[in-house]
Amino acid sequence: MQATRLFDYITNQYDNGPVDRFVGSNVNGSWKFYSTAQVIEMSRKLASGLIDLGLNVGDKVGIVIYKNRPEWVIADLAIQYIGAIGVPMYATISSREYEYIMNEAEIKVCFVGEGDLYDKVSLAQANVNSLKEIICFDRQGGRPFWEDMMSDTNLVVVESICQKIKTNDLATIIYTSGTTGNPKGVMLTHANIISIVEGCMDLLPVKKGFRVLSFLPLCHIFERAVIYIYSNIGPEIYCTGTDNLGGETGDLMNIKPHFLLRYPDCLKRFTKK
Repeated sequence: MQATRLFDYITNQYDNGPVDRFVGSNVNGSWKFYSTAQVIEMSRKLASGLIDLGLNVGDKVGIVIYKNRPEWVIADLAIQYIGAIGVPMYATISSREYEYIMNEAEIKVCFVGEGDLYDKVSLAQANVNSLKEIICFDRQGGRPFWEDMMSDTNLVVVESICQKIKTNDLATIIYTSGTTGNPKGVMLTHANIISIVEGCMDLLPVKKGFRVLSFLPLCHIFERAVIYIYSNIGPEIYCTGTDNLGGETGDLMNIKPHFLLRYPDCLKRFTKK
């Protein structure tokens, strides 16, 4: 099937042969993988939970993580399934910058990863009237946890919304780094990103069953477009971060990936001369 919406890519993979090890990350020293079927099921249940929170088509949802992880992929799909707009943000920016972006984009819900991200986003929330909920990808005391947000109550509604989403509908707003002043949001439709994905699909030497490393930030369009290519093909995606790559115990040595994408020279400190 020709993809017209970004979530069509994982549907294509499922229809053409789902995999048991689609996307994973290192959890407490061992790799935990989600299958294609699990990713689709969890993302649809999370989409249902977002409707329970009061989200509607066109609402903005933030995602902030330090290193790549399967939860980002699942949340991204959930946002798309209800016609909401994903707004990924840098993990290293200040609370003031979160405040600026979330006010401009009118973000209503924000997913956060580990470390100090909940605290930074929570500090900004005091001055962001639109932000109603911060959801953690890791259990942090009594803070809202993403798996607890999943529900079966609106699955029929989710499917109905999916059927109505068009290729020229807005899919995401990606903000610049802010090095030239306040961050600037770039509005991208499903069609905008699909044009990149389709143009690069045959250029990546990746096949189903290959091991691939995903470590470049998913808040960048570069790695994000690659994730959709992987979603269509079905390699084993090992999510990680730059701090986990190098050394004898690093992910490059342990996983021995068939393929990864990098910026020029960004792997120099991880590879031997």
